[in-house]
Amino acid sequence: MSQHIDHHELRSTLGRFTTGVTIVTTPVGDSVHAMTLNAFLSVSLDPPLIAVCINKNAKMHGLIAASGVYGVSVLPHEAAHVSQHFAGRPVDGFEPRFTWVGSVPLLEGAIAHLGTTVIDAHEVGDHTIYTGEIRYFNHTDDKPLIFFGGRYRSLGMENVPA
Repeated sequence: MSQHIDHHELRSTLGRFTTGVTIVTTPVGDSVHAMTLNAFLSVSLDPPLIAVCINKNAKMHGLIAASGVYGVSVLPHEAAHVSQHFAGRPVDGFEPRFTWVGSVPLLEGAIAHLGTTVIDAHEVGDHTIYTGEIRYFNHTDDKPLIFFGGRYRSLGMENVPA
């Protein structure tokens, strides 16, 4: 099966998959580089692994490779402005704050944190998949910010019968 790929339509099709919104962070000396990311996934519980997919043209790509660590902070439902800020659309007056766990910076105010050490990297297409072994994690029960159909949304948190 082969089909001409219209990149706008492909993006719209992929946008039917609902994701959470995260901020991935890595140290740069004593400071932090951060970017918005929804290409994040759980890989394994034993050993505890996650992965992020970073575009090869993104500054973050080389920084994670250099530092060998990254953090993932899952945003709460009221944090669309934080996502925008780290997606290259700075928000006036927003001053992000980070907490360091060992050598990994994590964004304060997130509903979940994961700190990792990179154990593998696979170049695939225009991205690299960085697999990280989880060294630190925590969470709250607050509602997440979600992304669907090119827009930020909030999860109602109602249970759906199975």
